[in-house]
Amino acid sequence: MRPAKMRPHKTHVHMKYAIVCVVLLLAYMLASPASGRPKIPKIMHETEHSVSPVLLSGSGSDTTCIYFEDFQDGASGWVPIDLLEVDTTLYWRHATYDHGDGHGERGVMWCGDSIGTWATPPGYGNNWTQYLTKDFDLGSGMLQDHEVRYEFQYDTETDWDLVYLDVSTDGGENFTNLETWTSNSSGFLADTTSLYSYAGQVVTLRFRFESDGTVSDEDGSYDSNGAVRLDWIEVTGYARDNFDSDSDGWVASTTPPSQHALEYRLEEIPGCEVDRPCDGYCWSWVAWEETTGVFPFEKDFTPISIGIESPVIDIPTDASEYVLRFDVYANLPINNLVFYQWEVATPPLWTWENDNWAHHAVAGFISFVTDLTPFMTPGANQMKIRLAGQDMYDEWGGSYPWTGVHTPAPMFDNVAVYARNTSASGVDDSPTYCADDSDGDGVFGAKDSCSTEDASGFDSYGNGCIDDGAGGRHTEYWDRSVFPLTYYIHESGAPGISDGSDTTAIIDAFDNWTLGLCDAQALYGGLTADADADAFDETNLVTFADPDYRFGAGVIAVGLTTSFTEPTWFANQWWRPGEIMDSDIIFNSDMDFRTPTDGPVDGIQIEAVTTHEAGHLFGLSHTPVQSSTMYFILPPGLEAASLEADDRAAMIKAYGYWEYMLSVSRLTGTVTDGYTSNPLPGAAVFAIDAASGDTAACEYTLPDGTYSFLDLPDGQYYVSIHPLDGSSAVGYIHPAYVNALIESTAVTLFVPESWDSSESAYDDAAVKDPLTVMENTETVADIVTNIDDTPPEVIVVVPDSNA
Repeated sequence: MRPAKMRPHKTHVHMKYAIVCVVLLLAYMLASPASGRPKIPKIMHETEHSVSPVLLSGSGSDTTCIYFEDFQDGASGWVPIDLLEVDTTLYWRHATYDHGDGHGERGVMWCGDSIGTWATPPGYGNNWTQYLTKDFDLGSGMLQDHEVRYEFQYDTETDWDLVYLDVSTDGGENFTNLETWTSNSSGFLADTTSLYSYAGQVVTLRFRFESDGTVSDEDGSYDSNGAVRLDWIEVTGYARDNFDSDSDGWVASTTPPSQHALEYRLEEIPGCEVDRPCDGYCWSWVAWEETTGVFPFEKDFTPISIGIESPVIDIPTDASEYVLRFDVYANLPINNLVFYQWEVATPPLWTWENDNWAHHAVAGFISFVTDLTPFMTPGANQMKIRLAGQDMYDEWGGSYPWTGVHTPAPMFDNVAVYARNTSASGVDDSPTYCADDSDGDGVFGAKDSCSTEDASGFDSYGNGCIDDGAGGRHTEYWDRSVFPLTYYIHESGAPGISDGSDTTAIIDAFDNWTLGLCDAQALYGGLTADADADAFDETNLVTFADPDYRFGAGVIAVGLTTSFTEPTWFANQWWRPGEIMDSDIIFNSDMDFRTPTDGPVDGIQIEAVTTHEAGHLFGLSHTPVQSSTMYFILPPGLEAASLEADDRAAMIKAYGYWEYMLSVSRLTGTVTDGYTSNPLPGAAVFAIDAASGDTAACEYTLPDGTYSFLDLPDGQYYVSIHPLDGSSAVGYIHPAYVNALIESTAVTLFVPESWDSSESAYDDAAVKDPLTVMENTETVADIVTNIDDTPPEVIVVVPDSNA
């Protein structure tokens, strides 16, 4: 068995605003028209909404961001709109028409128009609400039964565009529906409606036509030649209205225009809930009522559909696809019946199109991504976008349980349009920092509980404060909210293993890190066909068949973690410095591997290697303690397939339960230069059990020279300090084999040109043996302490030290 060095895990990767990834969005999607009143969903179903990953130009992708707006400089041409605001143009008008009865053209009242920009004029348009009314006195002195007779012809989209006959007894304030028609009458029909119940009253009769937001002559989806024609209206006791020359007293009208009383607002600090701001977002569009503080919903069975509309956006014509992305605050429990929607319009018709209304039963902002291409005119060089919210209570007829908590949502922010396979130049799609982050740790505004403390690299809680017990062994972290992590194994497994024990070995290795009193955990998610470890796909992969990675001589495997060195907008969220977003384990397939039940006899044990690399997945760095799993040289057999005291101490210190860590033992101190009193960063510090001589834990000093050990068992401990000079005392480890922080800050001995590598600037006993008690050297003071004693000040005398 030959020991082989493992390549140190990749640390901070800084990809400043270079890539945008698309996350899968789990949504409740309802089939509905493009705008206006949505079609009542017959079946509500859960589906997955996703598109291919979106990458910016310059990153080697075929996708370019061609438009981005985060509203930091104002509305930028976007305006609030009411999608249910009807056209105030009067479309009931006097016309002539041949009934087909041999009498030629006669006067009629026609609800229709012939607009040149429509797809199939003449006909009717989208979102029409048109009234034709007249008053009649059905006085009690009249003895005959009252009725209204009429002839009419209608042609409408079945079930969605309708003709009504209504009656009012209070001067038109309130109406009762008497008749409803839809579809095609196949010519003129004669009909009669009884007015017997209204004898002795003055009534207002109203013929009404309403169309929804799509499928009409306007968009070419329905060719009608007009919605409805009326003729020969006769109410008992009144002369027949035959419309020979005019409207015979019938009055055309529309609903009054919306006053935008419930319009969207551009808010500097939107409220995710009542009285709770969304610190991560500023200058977002949000709708809420002054009185309730939440999105307006259901006012006397009047649906509300309001939103925002973009200015005209120039787009390249050579793209193969167009993709829309926007952030939406989607804390919309399904039973509050508030949904959100996107729409797109392109010339020459500028007709608004979409696929459905959407609903997400998740809390917080999400990034919604959809392919616009099927809804655009081919070759269009411009577009407009609408984002809207709608209350659907009225549309569901009040039949759905309506108990959900309402919020001032949906909110909209960070709108981007991408073009694929275009030669057009791109724009930056990274939003401006929203709230204050003066300390630069990626925690904004009121969420930063330690606003003057830069917690970069040491903030697994995301509260802007340095974690208790932070140290140089753990400068990358997963946000604790993502646990348990999920990892996947490439389906081909390890070469030469045929009994499935390779999968078992990998699962067992990860399970070794599942410790009590610790948040961190990783669970097996199954096999995957993907063999390629991608640093930015947010999928934690174990693979023996990565096609790209090139291993150095003797390298068995690598554990690669991806994080950033400064707050970065990536994959549609802000990442804090040091926060891990992806981790992959890649085995060198040129080497032989085995398990206890299969594989070549001289193969390397998969569980041992995976246990080590799983430590890197959690963000742990290498240790100079040679007996530990996280030592960077693999021992024989299965020796590394279990955790030692140093490994467990590092894991508990990194992810121990918050409540537990409040009461654990603590051994802390500071290492300083004996000549200058300056702190000495990047030194290896060992906590050695004074009774047994065993190393209980190892740490590296931080830039301020401090170190800490938490949760050591009761007892007395020696504190031993060594430079990371690659000597045997530190397991031959150098700062570059630890992590980026230690590599950039560690202070090591200054080596003159005449230095003999066989000698040491320290006493051999002090430098070569990490377990040596250093009380006989001049490099350490106060080396023995109880874990509950006052932390020692450790002073190291370092001649001619330099960083």
